[in-house]
Amino acid sequence: MQVKRLAKNIRLCVTLSIAAGLLLAFVDAADVLLYKGHFFDSMAQAALFLIFFLGVSVIFSSFAGLIEGFIVFFLENKPVLLASSVLTLVWLIFLYAGLEYGTFFHKPKIVAILAAAALLAYPLNRLLLREIYSIKEGGRPKTRLLKVTGYIILFLFLYWINSRLFFNQNFFLHLIMALAIFFLVQFILFSVSPEKITRIDLAATTRGRLMVLFMACAAFFSLFNFDLSQNVKRLSFDQTSIERFMLYTLKRVIDLDGDKYTFVFGGGDRDDFNKKISPQAGEIPGNGIDENGFCGDYKGAKIPPSVKTGARGMAEGHNVVILIIDALRPDHMGCYGYHRKTTPFMDKLSQNAYIFKHAYAQACHTRTSMPSFMLSQYQPFAGKKWKHQGKTMAELFKENGYHTISVIFYKLGDVFVRGYDDFYFPDSPPSEWNSEDPFIPAALERIDKARSDKFFLWMHLPYPHHPYTRHPGITDFGDSNLDRYDNEISYTDKLVGDFYEELNKRGLADKTIFVILADHGEEFGEHGGEYHNSTSYNEQIHVPLLILMPRRTGSAISENVQLIDLNATLLHLSGIEKPDYYQGKNFAALFEGETDAWDNLAVSGPIGSFQRFAAIEGNWKLIFNMRNNTYELYELGGDPREQRNLIDKDEFRDPARKLTGYLHEVIERNNLAEPAGIK
Repeated sequence: MQVKRLAKNIRLCVTLSIAAGLLLAFVDAADVLLYKGHFFDSMAQAALFLIFFLGVSVIFSSFAGLIEGFIVFFLENKPVLLASSVLTLVWLIFLYAGLEYGTFFHKPKIVAILAAAALLAYPLNRLLLREIYSIKEGGRPKTRLLKVTGYIILFLFLYWINSRLFFNQNFFLHLIMALAIFFLVQFILFSVSPEKITRIDLAATTRGRLMVLFMACAAFFSLFNFDLSQNVKRLSFDQTSIERFMLYTLKRVIDLDGDKYTFVFGGGDRDDFNKKISPQAGEIPGNGIDENGFCGDYKGAKIPPSVKTGARGMAEGHNVVILIIDALRPDHMGCYGYHRKTTPFMDKLSQNAYIFKHAYAQACHTRTSMPSFMLSQYQPFAGKKWKHQGKTMAELFKENGYHTISVIFYKLGDVFVRGYDDFYFPDSPPSEWNSEDPFIPAALERIDKARSDKFFLWMHLPYPHHPYTRHPGITDFGDSNLDRYDNEISYTDKLVGDFYEELNKRGLADKTIFVILADHGEEFGEHGGEYHNSTSYNEQIHVPLLILMPRRTGSAISENVQLIDLNATLLHLSGIEKPDYYQGKNFAALFEGETDAWDNLAVSGPIGSFQRFAAIEGNWKLIFNMRNNTYELYELGGDPREQRNLIDKDEFRDPARKLTGYLHEVIERNNLAEPAGIK
């Protein structure tokens, strides 16, 4: 008797779940094809996308329906109070996970949201269960039209939020929302026609059996053929509102060894029974095993250094000022072609400076981008910490007689404070910085007190980081986020101008290498997100770089360079030997126009929890999402906004293969089980 009841509940829940999954697949696929159809190269890709979506929906819905069947069996005949409380608790656990790991909310705000959700969820669950019990006993649903209309309005609202707001941020919060949408659609279907839902039996008719066979074939095809098209695979994982969360959930469930990778859905795990074999695994040199599946067993670095280095010590004895402007995009500066006059001082400065048109940060978040720059190393890959650091740039300058000064607005670990004679962090809260900047006065005060003939200054300004604050007396461009962002850039430009003028008054400008850069960029919806720390697209990793050197007239430099290269170059210009474990390449030869020996390569990553990477050579750019095992290829000369993924086109196999090989080498070199080169 119990087995029959369980089987009946499972059949009902799986049927309802698959129906909801297919409906969501139709809605989400139509949304992608309608608003993002330009990402598909052909009708064949669109058709393949639909087949994958159908197969994924069937697998996920069957799995979800099976779990629901057991839950319904457990709650059946239980008092409504107990059943409602259990359902509410389950939803609160899911919501807490989404808020805790998917947002930056503090605990009090999370508790307040959970309390409000409980007050809303419990009565809704109670009403829902009362009606389900009534229907199962032969009763009829009450106020069906009003209730279904309310459910549909709630569904449209949640789907709009999930698909349009902060698409590439707050992943886990979106995951919980997607699950809520999935279950809400089931409630809608059940409320519309509970009698028909309870009587559906696909195995009873030939048409039903054919439908089941077709769905089973689509599911099997999706499991093992996701690599047929990298573009379709990438769109499924990155551009859908529902399917990507179905895929994420299924991959976590099917991941047999718990290493966050799987052999199905093109996951890239060559051995799903061995946690030590996966794309994220640390490579053990010389053991005859290719742990990550990239370049075979690691035999040593093959990446050639740049040959010509330029005259060493051409600025020896000069002060060095590194001025970092947080989240500044180069394409919002006049000297990089922006239509608004946001940076009049830096535009003027750039006329005599070396201006790098294609400089790249190694990450799009301060806590990872800046350590890479300071240590001239690609950051530890696969989520590892900076355990094998070596000496920072500040430590090396200090060892060579420079008075080292740091003026920053964050405390993110020892790498940010090591090697400084003088360190400043403001006591005032950020709300007061907008009315009276504390950083420029602090830097000048410490320069005046420097205990050496030469100084090294690391100054990081917090503007124009979000939230973008309008500054009085500065050009008001409007009320949107982008307008206020530009206003903050103008404010920062004024601060930079004031600081440089003060150096001039002290007679220091002609004795100082003056460097302006950003730690990362900022996104304004170009690829479905806002702010930073989410993608490897240029709006987040392309940064400005201006170098003003005493008694030298600069020029525009078009070669690709990295921030880790800037570290190595500043050491070279100052006559300081860089450590062997520094991975940055000295680009001083580019000042003399010697470009033949420069490899023109740049790498960024990993970025975010999905381990996103980018490799750039000339105008070619490859993006690799390690967690999803997806690749993208863009030709930046003709597609600077990175909208046309060329990875599947045969005529572009050569640049794709070359950049993939190079990126895999960098990943492998920086993800050894025992890092090499640093003692």
